[in-house]
Amino acid sequence: DLARHGISDSDQRAALSLAIHKGWLQKGPEDEVQLTEEGFDLDFTQ
Repeated sequence: DLARHGISDSDQRAALSLAIHKGWLQKGPEDEVQLTEEGFDLDFTQ
């Protein structure tokens, strides 16, 4: 629940949509969110 950190539901949905579009996350067979290999390999030190 990111709302307690000031991140609105619409911003959360937009971030999830972007991450799926970029290939960092995917939806599983039961509609769960899964981290992809590409998402796992992200370099946050840039």
